[in-house]
Amino acid sequence: MRLLSQTGTFNPFDYVMRGEDMPLYKSELARDVELTNNIDRNTNLYMRWRSAQISDHQVKWAEFKMDW
Repeated sequence: MRLLSQTGTFNPFDYVMRGEDMPLYKSELARDVELTNNIDRNTNLYMRWRSAQISDHQVKWAEFKMDW
């Protein structure tokens, strides 16, 4: 009998603080880094900054079949 049903990882940045969410966090980001008119630079700063706000480690998960 196979006990392990499914496994995977969960990337939090697929759901919170996504790249397209940068405008929502712009005021918080501006408190910590100096933003410019260079969109590419600001995006790079945001991507690094968000890793300091929440863990960027991917959570591993597993689902087991139980027969009690």
